[in-house]
Amino acid sequence: MLYLLDPHQGVIGLERQLRELVNLLAIDVVDVVDVGGDIVATGQEATLRSPLGDSLTLASVQGLKAETHVLVAGPGLDGELAELEVMARCQQLAENMPPFTLEVAAASRHGGLFEWHVSEASGLFRAAALGVRGMVEIRDQGIPVALTTHSAEVWRLNARDVFHVNGIAREVLGTSSLDQAESAMRAIGRPSELEYERVKAGRTTAQVEPSDVAEIIEGRLPEVQARVAAREVDFVTLRRLAELLHLPHLTLPSLWGQLRAVNPRGYLPPLWAVHRGAEELLAQVGSDRALVSPDGSET
Repeated sequence: MLYLLDPHQGVIGLERQLRELVNLLAIDVVDVVDVGGDIVATGQEATLRSPLGDSLTLASVQGLKAETHVLVAGPGLDGELAELEVMARCQQLAENMPPFTLEVAAASRHGGLFEWHVSEASGLFRAAALGVRGMVEIRDQGIPVALTTHSAEVWRLNARDVFHVNGIAREVLGTSSLDQAESAMRAIGRPSELEYERVKAGRTTAQVEPSDVAEIIEGRLPEVQARVAAREVDFVTLRRLAELLHLPHLTLPSLWGQLRAVNPRGYLPPLWAVHRGAEELLAQVGSDRALVSPDGSET
């Protein structure tokens, strides 16, 4: 069952919704999952770009009666805090408890989600569990993210300990609206990611019909792949590829369908291989996945 939380009434509203869910479903344990690890940031890191959602959630679980943890998955995969920085912070908070690794069978079962769900960090986490390694260029600023042996790891932390580290979560505690939460962030010199998204939404983009995508891929894709590969990158996310091809968000389903038709060996959502070696790796991962049945057993 999937429940959506409404953040418009700030931490107070989120806490009320979570408390109702805990009572309704008789929940004993709550796990807050963050892929990438910016939830363990202090709030002062220069590379931190989207801390508001994590901080609101972390603050809102502090008053729950259920046992509450933070699961940090795929250190550094969101392109904000570096992998080693996240791991060092998690080691300090984990009280000598080592991370566990997402299993291949579990990752294989959920591939269909990434045919429609555009989350980059979660998709990279899954890809790492499947054995994909290399450099990935992600959306917006084209930040390179490395898929390493640590990228499929998950750290289980005490939510109260993480709250004491996360300065933004402490600042937004008690807020009753998004405006208050953003004001609390600005007061400590940190703009929220919502400001960036408002500016981005206000930009005009060229109108491209889904029927034009095939022509754009044929005309631009080889050049774009060559430019990216020259930056010593192995993969781009599909959202990053759409940016490089100057395709608006609404054409993403058409782009994905066209890429599958052009080269299914180079396509593992949300990844697209930009050179032959990366393509061969995705093809190998795909053949390995074929050996795992839907129930997770090997065939």
